[in-house]
This record gives sequence, C-alpha cells and structure tokens, in this order.
Amino acid sequence: MGSKRIGLARTQALLEGLKRELKMGGSNARLGRVHLSKTADYTMTEADNGAIVHVNPAATTLIQLPGAEDVGAGWFCTIILTENDGGTMDQIVNIGTASGEFFNGFLEKQPLISTTANSMEQNDLPQSKIANL
Repeated sequence: MGSKRIGLARTQALLEGLKRELKMGGSNARLGRVHLSKTADYTMTEADNGAIVHVNPAATTLIQLPGAEDVGAGWFCTIILTENDGGTMDQIVNIGTASGEFFNGFLEKQPLISTTANSMEQNDLPQSKIANL
C-alpha cells in the first residue's frame, strides 16, 4: 500500500468531528500557584496542592502535611519561613507528616537584601546552605 496524504483542512475536520469529552475525574485545574500566609499552626489538605505557604511564626508553629493516601501521587507544596515584623527568626517551625511517612525536600537560606544605605550588600552575605532531608 502506498502512503495516503491528507491536507490540513481535512485533518482539522476529522478532529472536530470526534465526539469525545475530557473527563477530569474530580481533578482541580488551577492557573498559577496559591499563596497562603500563616502565623500559627496549619493543617494542609488535598486542596493545598501546589500552594506556597509563607510562615511568619508568632510562636512555635506546626505545618501539618497531609497523608500520602489522602492526596495521592504528585502532591507538593513550598513552605517559606519569613520574619515580616522586622525582628529575628526566634520561633520554631515544625513540619509534621502522617505516622510512618517522610517527606523529600530541602532547606535553603536566602540572602537578606535590604535597601538601607548602611546595610550589607547581597554579595557580602554567606552563600545559601542547602541540606537534603
């Protein structure tokens, strides 16, 4: 048999003629990532998939991750520790997991960038330190 070529218009017509539906199976489609600000304990859920959690702890704080069985494969989040009140990071932030579960991630110290005239420049600060957990 020889090869049979068809044009673009015919290909488009064939694709448009398909009577199919895309079933998302209860999935949540979201453009962009959600930012959450927390100052106290917070329990994350399946709906927090992809969230960026900014934690400015007022006291010892627990960010509880959901269990793997509750969220399924591919669930992820980013947790950023901040100190937005001008002080120093003097509180403890714990990351909790379900019993017998562990998480993959890393800790990274971001350099402080200040706009005041007598502050240190970014290049004067120590390089970021990364620890694999």
